Amino acid sequence: MFKIKNILNCNNINNIKLISYNKKFITSTTTTTSIKDIHSISFDNILTKNHFKGPLSKEDLQHFNEYGYVIKNGVIEDELLTKHQHEVREFISRNAGISFEGLEIGSKEESEHLALEESKLSNISNGFGGMINFYHGKYEYEIRQHQKLYECFVQLYETTFSNGSKLYSDENEWANEYGAFDPRHMYMFINRCGFRIPNLKNESIRHQKGTGLHLDCNPFHLFRGEKVNQDKIIEHVPLRFWQPIQAFVSCSNTLNINQGGFWTVPKFHKKCVEYFKNHPQDNSLHKEVDNSGSVGLKRGNAFDFQDNKYQDVIESLQYIPIKRGDVLFWDWRMPHTNDTVHNGSSVREVVYAAHLPKVPINEQYAELQKNWYFTGKHPNYVTKKFANLETVNYNPPNLTLLGKNLLKINPWSN
Repeated sequence: MFKIKNILNCNNINNIKLISYNKKFITSTTTTTSIKDIHSISFDNILTKNHFKGPLSKEDLQHFNEYGYVIKNGVIEDELLTKHQHEVREFISRNAGISFEGLEIGSKEESEHLALEESKLSNISNGFGGMINFYHGKYEYEIRQHQKLYECFVQLYETTFSNGSKLYSDENEWANEYGAFDPRHMYMFINRCGFRIPNLKNESIRHQKGTGLHLDCNPFHLFRGEKVNQDKIIEHVPLRFWQPIQAFVSCSNTLNINQGGFWTVPKFHKKCVEYFKNHPQDNSLHKEVDNSGSVGLKRGNAFDFQDNKYQDVIESLQYIPIKRGDVLFWDWRMPHTNDTVHNGSSVREVVYAAHLPKVPINEQYAELQKNWYFTGKHPNYVTKKFANLETVNYNPPNLTLLGKNLLKINPWSN
């Protein structure tokens, strides 16, 4: 059995250190943000209506509206996070052959041991962002179907994307090509989890790497992917799924830079489309051709920023301190990355836990997810090498009534 190390449980961070980023992290400023100063007449009108009561306060919703992200603590119980940490280590032991015997979760000793064994993670991950291909853990599903997490998404969708405009434009404040939807109806997004090992010695970590600065959308055509037809002409194709609000639950503290933590550009969500209209598309920078001849955004639904082309965005990045138990929600139009180097003492652990609105494109995707849940298979668009890691002796985790709605096993009712 693994031991548990006591992890710092910080109180509210009143003065968040926001650090502008370039290649050398040269600029540092301390900013105190007063949520009370935020004002939006149209948004205030939304909040005055009868709306869903949940964990997020009016100030939380205003913060998301203004800055494109919000952090909420107390949504997921600490005990559940610990159970997930045990389970992910059991998965790694079973599939990567790394023993955790006698090691405290979150300890420096654990990190030192993992650094020596890091190459074995290639059995369960391509190293990108410190993510591992663990999708179907019992406690991952408990987090995804958590009532409070669901309620947060209801509140966020109710005050943002659910109010689809009849006159659609990518430049709309809450762009939504699919039309208005019921914010109470959604589907959990089955995704990987993060398990990034710190670099305790120079060049000791070779397999894992940061994500690099990216968007999880196509900023030139928000609701279209791209492929090349037989005439070698790029065609726009529907999205695979629509994830307008992303989220992860943090199982570790990343309060300081170089602990593997999260960076973003506050307020970029509402100027994203306009920004890229003023930066003409360069196919050679953001596209790659796969073996089938299709051309798409790198990693499927992502746009990668290039240092020499988007230096103004890179220099606007701010570090977002996050503590264990925090849930971070952010708009899909927000540029984001994790630390290029993780020099902390503990593994950076997160569970990705977004929910997808119940719109036609996600209805189709939910059918695929339902099959993955019942079989233990991984999404068909990720690396084939890892597709069947969890299918052996697999039993689908238990679901609550809410969980069955979130996986489209039971239909949503009004």
